[in-house]
Amino acid sequence: MTFLKEYVIVSGASGFIGKHLLEALKKSGISVVAITRDVIKNNSNALANVRWCSWDNIELLVEELSIDSALIGIIHLATEYGHKTSSLINIEDANVIKPLKLL
Repeated sequence: MTFLKEYVIVSGASGFIGKHLLEALKKSGISVVAITRDVIKNNSNALANVRWCSWDNIELLVEELSIDSALIGIIHLATEYGHKTSSLINIEDANVIKPLKLL
């Protein structure tokens, strides 16, 4: 897959809104680094100009891409709603820590 000269990062790319956003960005010809919890599952849904990664390797991937491409935007859609099965640590991580990591 060839990345264009400019790209955006989308967290929560495998969610409902994220999937629709990826389609719109694809139609616009914009390359995307798509952050998801399950990279293996989402790599099977390969889209042109979309590179899937996890939160663990986002910094390394952005560093690699910065050689040939420019980051032009970040769209943060990932969240943890605080359902009964969610811990406060998971809520803080998804809604505070990870967005700060993207900056």
